[in-house]
Amino acid sequence: MKKRSIGVSLVAGLALLSACGSDSGDEGISVITFADAGWDSIRVHNAIAQFIIEEGYEIDTDTTSGATAQTILGLREGDINAYIEVWTDNIKEVYEEAIESGDIERVATNFDDNSQGLYVPTYVIEGDPERDIEPMAPDLRTVEDLKNYPEVFPDPENPNMGRIVNAPSGWAVKEDIDKKFETYGLGETFTNFAPGSDAGMVTDLVRAYNAGEGWVGYYWEPTGITAQLDLTLLEEDPYDEAQWRKTVQRSSRQMMLWLPFIKIFPIKHLKLWNS
Repeated sequence: MKKRSIGVSLVAGLALLSACGSDSGDEGISVITFADAGWDSIRVHNAIAQFIIEEGYEIDTDTTSGATAQTILGLREGDINAYIEVWTDNIKEVYEEAIESGDIERVATNFDDNSQGLYVPTYVIEGDPERDIEPMAPDLRTVEDLKNYPEVFPDPENPNMGRIVNAPSGWAVKEDIDKKFETYGLGETFTNFAPGSDAGMVTDLVRAYNAGEGWVGYYWEPTGITAQLDLTLLEEDPYDEAQWRKTVQRSSRQMMLWLPFIKIFPIKHLKLWNS
């Protein structure tokens, strides 16, 4: 019930945003524009909110597609009115700056039972007797353990190396995975492959899963594909301040790596009533 009441209040807030305008004195907006950063779950959330706003409040909506950096900039500048799903740790510095400056406002938590990281099909570790699949990496538990199993995840273009499927270029989390790749020294035995899209990641995962092959790559949950397939999120070491500082020194920007991830719904210049 709590999540439902939050969702209703967010949709109502967006409707009032259209009716009342922004803090800058505008008379209102005729179309509420949502950010589409390119992954399936944000599109589902957008579609639900858009349906309620259009059918329930008779207000037009639209979406603006783009990479994370582009759509966050659009939100800050007012070209986008609602960002219904943001992985804040992936853009920690930019997000905190935008909140502190008043460019965006955090309204509520979308849902908080989520996680992201590097996943493998569970049969890679445990096997699958029903499919006659033997365990391929029975001692695989952590991201760092991957260094012991490059042959389980061969790169089709370089069979002497393993392959980790990263996030697509333009996603903020790709930089996180790049940094993890460096921090754990995975480049010695793995190639770092960035697919062209979320659909490309899913296609590659499903192909490997149906064939009973090894696969390791970035994904997040809850999503449709993680509900359909039996996947295991690889563990990572607890947060260590010294290691974090060491990593930051090699990075062009600061980023917390292992904090819990939450999704938020900031709205540009939300005003629920006239003052």
